[in-house]
Amino acid sequence: MKNIICVFIAFVVCSFFACQKNDEDVDEMVKIIENNVYDVLKKNDNEENNDSTEYEDSIIYDNSTEDDSSNIIFNKSFPDSIRMNINARCTPEYSLFVAHAGGRLFGPPNSIPAFVGSAMIGMWGCETDIRPTADGVLVCYHDNAVDDGTDGTGMVNELTYEQISKLKIKDYSNSKTFYDYSKYSQHDLRIPTAEEFIYICLSYKMVPVFHVKTWTAIKQLVKLIDKYGLNGKCLIASTIPDHFRMVRETGSQERVHLFWGHSSNIDEMLSYGNASFSYDISDPDDDIAGKEDYGDYHPTKTYELIDMCNQLGMNACLKGTNQIERAKKLADMGVAFITTDYLYTDEGVNTGIVEIKH
Repeated sequence: MKNIICVFIAFVVCSFFACQKNDEDVDEMVKIIENNVYDVLKKNDNEENNDSTEYEDSIIYDNSTEDDSSNIIFNKSFPDSIRMNINARCTPEYSLFVAHAGGRLFGPPNSIPAFVGSAMIGMWGCETDIRPTADGVLVCYHDNAVDDGTDGTGMVNELTYEQISKLKIKDYSNSKTFYDYSKYSQHDLRIPTAEEFIYICLSYKMVPVFHVKTWTAIKQLVKLIDKYGLNGKCLIASTIPDHFRMVRETGSQERVHLFWGHSSNIDEMLSYGNASFSYDISDPDDDIAGKEDYGDYHPTKTYELIDMCNQLGMNACLKGTNQIERAKKLADMGVAFITTDYLYTDEGVNTGIVEIKH
């Protein structure tokens, strides 16, 4: 199964950017990709389980019984009210997963195979790290330097895009991933640009979450958001609240999202308007009584923090998870979204058919 998916993803990546970027070509390419994914899943499922399950409008199919209507799955069948709706929140019917750094199932973090693979299995959103090269091209890369994550050396902001584009992202595959690194070419595993990331997100109607890593990325990112019509359909995220001051100084009113915030950040985030919030808390069952000063609010459990933010007009989350049981609890709490690399049970990683039963 791993080899089949890797060969297919590599084909998709090579073909995806060869097409002209207009609506008709994008729509046709998405249809081709989805039809091929159905074929791969059917082939694998028939071989291993001798099952003739029909796949309808979900890339990852719901193999639950008919009377079990409370499953949450990665799917491509979100209603229009949820697709690219940054005001949506998790419900009993739909969990909104965001692929952390593109996810790790189909490729290394922040790589084109990772973005495309997460889009194909129906992630609601995709997060990537954004920083500029020496010549001002925004690229998707986490660290200041390329040394640890690629076959090159140097600081991202001191390398031109031409130099960056020749580097190959290192292998991060493990027992919980699907891809065979050796199947990908250097072109497949080049550091993507922010525009390539945007193109994938728009093609699959997946919410882009831009995690800005530097001040110098902000003005250029706001211009790209305007250029591609992403206004009101994306998040500008950071771990540094003051980054959002610069976002507002550009005149942008895009949704800003603070990663790993505390009670001391709430008033500042409210002052920026159109803000959302991820608490620096991992455990949905954590007892938080007396740990922080929440003013007039006195939450004792983490779910009360989510309710508190909702009352204040801010969507809220906790830290993401790769564990299905914890994801279920987060969904039940009504968090805005759940960030994940991949989801697994105690028995190991899911094989792409991801179910969360309530």
